[in-house]
Amino acid sequence: STNETTLLRWLMGSDIRFLFKVLTEVESRHMWADREEFWWTLYEQGLIDEVWIAFNDDGYRTALNKLPEESRHKGHRFAKQIGEKDKSLLLMRIGNQIIIEGTYSFKIHAFDVQDEQAPKLYKGYYDVATIRELGKRRALWDQRHSGNWQYQVIGKL
Repeated sequence: STNETTLLRWLMGSDIRFLFKVLTEVESRHMWADREEFWWTLYEQGLIDEVWIAFNDDGYRTALNKLPEESRHKGHRFAKQIGEKDKSLLLMRIGNQIIIEGTYSFKIHAFDVQDEQAPKLYKGYYDVATIRELGKRRALWDQRHSGNWQYQVIGKL
């Protein structure tokens, strides 16, 4: 229904903003400004279909503390990234691709949503090392954050 679609879009936007708010608090080097602007623009254009977040330990603790106390033990609206202590992930479905963006030196990875081995959204835990390895074998494409990376990504979506 239209109301359900509107609500889900609002929640997705809220989750994207939540991710970047937490990252700004916990990341020692802020390199997210251009990334936040890029993904937010795609969201506003209606290109992002689904969003899920996997925080590193610090981000996970900070995010939990931002939830109302009575809801902290219930189902979460985000996951934990357990592979590397400095990596948090933004996972999205854009059309038929699963896009994974990560902090620091993590390339953007894209997987076919139909690929049984592709990372799935809404899991409780993610290991960035597993995603990197899977990316070498199964990614449709990947993109470093250098040069005009935004233009390159848009061309691949």
